[in-house]
Amino acid sequence: GDDHLVAHAEEPEQHGRHDPGSILPRRAVVDDGPPGLAEDGDQARDRHLRDLGQEEVAVGERGDRRPALGPRLLAVEERQVVEADRLAGERAAALAAQLGRGAEVDDRRDAELVAHARDVGRCEVMERVAAVDLPADRASVRGGVAAQVAEVEAALQVDHAPHCRIEHTGRAPPPHALACGTASGAGSATMKLGLFLPLAGDPTRLRDMVATAATVAERTGFHSLWFAEHVALFDTPASRYPYSADGSFPLTGEVGFVEPFVAIAFAAALTTRIRLGTGICLVPQRSPLYTAKQVADCDVLSGGRLDFGVGIGWLREEFEALGVPFDGRAARCREYLAAMRALWTEPVSRYEGKLLRVPPLRMFPKPIQKPHPPIVFGGESDAALRRVADLGQGWYGFNLLPDEAAARIAALDALLARRRRKPESVEVSVSPYFKPARDAAALGAYAEAGVDQVIYLVGLRSAETIREEIEALAAGLMPAAQRLGPGPRRRG
Repeated sequence: GDDHLVAHAEEPEQHGRHDPGSILPRRAVVDDGPPGLAEDGDQARDRHLRDLGQEEVAVGERGDRRPALGPRLLAVEERQVVEADRLAGERAAALAAQLGRGAEVDDRRDAELVAHARDVGRCEVMERVAAVDLPADRASVRGGVAAQVAEVEAALQVDHAPHCRIEHTGRAPPPHALACGTASGAGSATMKLGLFLPLAGDPTRLRDMVATAATVAERTGFHSLWFAEHVALFDTPASRYPYSADGSFPLTGEVGFVEPFVAIAFAAALTTRIRLGTGICLVPQRSPLYTAKQVADCDVLSGGRLDFGVGIGWLREEFEALGVPFDGRAARCREYLAAMRALWTEPVSRYEGKLLRVPPLRMFPKPIQKPHPPIVFGGESDAALRRVADLGQGWYGFNLLPDEAAARIAALDALLARRRRKPESVEVSVSPYFKPARDAAALGAYAEAGVDQVIYLVGLRSAETIREEIEALAAGLMPAAQRLGPGPRRRG
């Protein structure tokens, strides 16, 4: 379903110039519930939270109208408290009032303002954004760029006491929010570019490598950065690697991989916009509860920028070393993900399956993205595509040329149609990996095949070579990506 509901607009201009101190809220929160919500300023917000039994403790300095980035407490149903992005409440409320009047919004500072109508507790939010004109090159935006908000309609239906709050994260919106219910922005008018960083190599260089990759990728306009997972490698594994002609793994057993959620947390602390993904997380060899906790926490700490890339794994020796059966891993993956969804979405979570039982328990914080971060399946087999069609918001195809990607996408779309799902409900990402497809012509072929995002492998030699490679990719591909229109899956 369309669970990611967001309206995008710019910060209002006051009397022809930006005056942060003059932006006062007309409504602190949007609600059909407790009284006092039409009051101005801090009084309404504080009164409402007192009514809910929860004092607001992380609102930032009073009188400072700049967006406050960081954690805050948000009251939810049954007076539970969920850690979320700190809201810039005054500016968000002023923005909501502007949008409600259909007013033109003229000023943009370093990032777009975002009005979130968040689904909280049992509150159902329905929102439609008809048109928001955003510049293609967000990195160049520094103010004075006009945007027209043609129409914003929001209807709130509340059957219980919880409230829905207009939120503002103080930075560019998570790209996935541009299209409801899909992974990382399906439906975008331009091709997106991502980077895959295996993060294996000299341990004395890894810190600088991931820091460089994350900051340079964000600065040069890349949409996402993905991190691989392997707990252990082996000198002479009998398992066949699926992405090389001879079945051999391209790295030696002496190379170490950084755990992907650790890498994501580190990269999140250094960035504000780029999406961060597991590429991929080996779900059936992990504890589902612990993994659900890591996913939620990384989504919270990144400000809702996590893409949860998942797969069933290929290295039997790794499963055996962890004491986990290799056989039956596909069914285990499905059940673990079903349990994780319960842990992410239910105040009191429980799951009963053939392979897993989760007793009633509470796990907080819940993810920022609702109902949960996009689940992006890896794998190119027919069985992998069935998992995407049944459970996924995204598909990550590996080591595919454009014509190979087109064939797999056609098969995926047929599976989606049988399940009465639209093609645009699943974002398609493809990596050329070892294939020679890193130029603008190949990018156009990927777009015509139906690919939404192309993800490029980054070398592992040093921080300096990573910087040079990312900058070269951006210079060679970013202009072409911005010129590309929607592919055949997005037309019509």
